[in-house]
Amino acid sequence: MLLVLQGALSVVLLVGAGLFVRSLNKVNAVRLGYDVDPVLLVDLNMRGENLDSVASVGLLDRLYQAALTIPGVQHVSRQVSVPFWSTWSIGLYVQGIDTVGKLGQFNLNAVSPDYFATLHIPLKRGRLISAEDHAGAPPAAVVSEEAVRRFFSDGRDPIGSRITFGNPANPDTKWMTIVGLVGNIAQEGVTAKPYAQLFRSIDQSPTRVVHVSLRTDRDPMLLASSVRGTVRSVDPDLLVNDIQTLEARVSQNIARPRLSVFLLGGFSAIALLLAAIGIYGVMAYTVAQRTREIGVRMALGADPHEVKQLVVRQGMRPALVGVVVGLVAAFAATRLIASLLYGVSAVDPVTFVLVPLFLIAVALLATYLPARRATRVPPTVALQTE
Repeated sequence: MLLVLQGALSVVLLVGAGLFVRSLNKVNAVRLGYDVDPVLLVDLNMRGENLDSVASVGLLDRLYQAALTIPGVQHVSRQVSVPFWSTWSIGLYVQGIDTVGKLGQFNLNAVSPDYFATLHIPLKRGRLISAEDHAGAPPAAVVSEEAVRRFFSDGRDPIGSRITFGNPANPDTKWMTIVGLVGNIAQEGVTAKPYAQLFRSIDQSPTRVVHVSLRTDRDPMLLASSVRGTVRSVDPDLLVNDIQTLEARVSQNIARPRLSVFLLGGFSAIALLLAAIGIYGVMAYTVAQRTREIGVRMALGADPHEVKQLVVRQGMRPALVGVVVGLVAAFAATRLIASLLYGVSAVDPVTFVLVPLFLIAVALLATYLPARRATRVPPTVALQTE
């Protein structure tokens, strides 16, 4: 019974660990839509600054030019939201499609022209936000492929279409023209479904919530002190809330599944070790008790190979029963963790096949070694054993 319970527990834990490992592999393979390394994220606090919109834009322009002079910096961009750090959503109206109700929530981001080059976000059609989209220019917007799928499902060309956040019935409502289409990006989380994304020029929507992204040709954190010094040189009163690499931000987002794999994998390894030791210990003890019997069999001409098979068969019975019981328990238990998995079914056939085979192989080895040792004892010695 002890061997059966140990084997069953090992199966349950190993199946759970296998599912989490496969899920983590799926997470690591997710296409984010941008390159995370080497990019440095800087969170600026401008809330205490006594600035109007024009002064705010001028301050950020000076900071942008100063950041470009830092050795190792290739691209610098300004934006309101960065992946997994800060996001905000708002309702949307598309001219000619919905004039009564909004078409649902989407992520809105205000960015500078270098934002797409800094994060390596690919342009699919049209153009990106550029220097032409200054404060006095007609409002422009760039949308993601998911936004097109959701808001232009009738096949209309999004390029040139007009959108707004206000009431379309209001004559004073400001409309933005969609000028470009980019690929989807992971904004809410690595495993979250793609959000409809809209980008507008940060110069056309000044804000006191600003993040700066810097793409470098070296370890980004080596530039952290230089960045802080540059910010102070531009405006001593400008505060830096936080500096972090984009790669670290992404790693934090998948920290929970990694921790789950580590913990469950550790428990599974312990359970497997205990099961293997248990099977080996019981079989070694059983074989030791039967040494005289084995010696008699050998003295009477029994084939050593057949004797080993006999011992192995007897030892494998509780192991196989444990595997069967464990599979039934795992089938029920893994449904409880289905919501924690990504891209993997709770009854993933690969895991449910490989884990029992692996445990059977361990049990086979644990029973074979004592049987092999017993058949190598000379019959004259075995017959003298009490």
